[in-house]
Amino acid sequence: MLSSGLSGCAGWTREQAPGVRASADAAFLYGPIRGYLQTPAGGNPGTTSHDRPTLSELGIHTAPMADASLVVGAGAHDFYGGARLIELSGSSTLSQTLITHNVTFPAGTPVSSTVQLNWYRLGYEHRYVFGRADGTTLRIDPAIEGVLFDFGYHLSGGGLRTSRTYFKGGVRLGLRSEWSPWSRFSILGDAMGSVPIPGQPVILSFQATGRVRLWGRARRGGAFFLGIGYDLLDHKDLQTEPNHIKVTMGPLLVTGLAVNF
Repeated sequence: MLSSGLSGCAGWTREQAPGVRASADAAFLYGPIRGYLQTPAGGNPGTTSHDRPTLSELGIHTAPMADASLVVGAGAHDFYGGARLIELSGSSTLSQTLITHNVTFPAGTPVSSTVQLNWYRLGYEHRYVFGRADGTTLRIDPAIEGVLFDFGYHLSGGGLRTSRTYFKGGVRLGLRSEWSPWSRFSILGDAMGSVPIPGQPVILSFQATGRVRLWGRARRGGAFFLGIGYDLLDHKDLQTEPNHIKVTMGPLLVTGLAVNF
């Protein structure tokens, strides 16, 4: 349906996807971050404050992030892997008493923390490539991927200390697109979201970037990209008192390099 619909539009024809290929991207993302890290002990009521600690009360307000991906493919088929690395730290003085992972930090306690919100992906996408006689191309790639959320949380202060780490897996679906109105410039869009399965993490990510080729050709060369993004992490497990991590990041500045080889 996707292929026949676009091919039927005036001037657009379905093109054959290129043969064996590979590409790698490396990006830096930066922007505001908001949310909370509700962390009980064993799912027992009374072992965590509700929707706390917030990132703000831990002294964490912005997030630097790194992202890397590798794609290998042939014809209309692409297989890829990647990682979003989010390692945060902060310090502050608590304005109200905090219970987290069954440890009580009284109001007025100076605390320091590290937070890890990494996630990893492994997936498949199918290429639909369309072109026009003037050289304009449009690529639309439906995608499915498995994700692994890697959470880590450490808090200390006033002689008290607590920490919690865990991994949670999930499945995401989405769409990637690339419009190339000129040979050296393209606009890319990426929207991926988790399948809503109870107890599995919800990871939503949206990104729009402009890409300028710096050297080589479209299928063998390097490009610089710049744009904006938005991420949401929301994990709530099925315990009586759940672990509930809910964090929004954005708008994010996105910049990096992509290499095709």
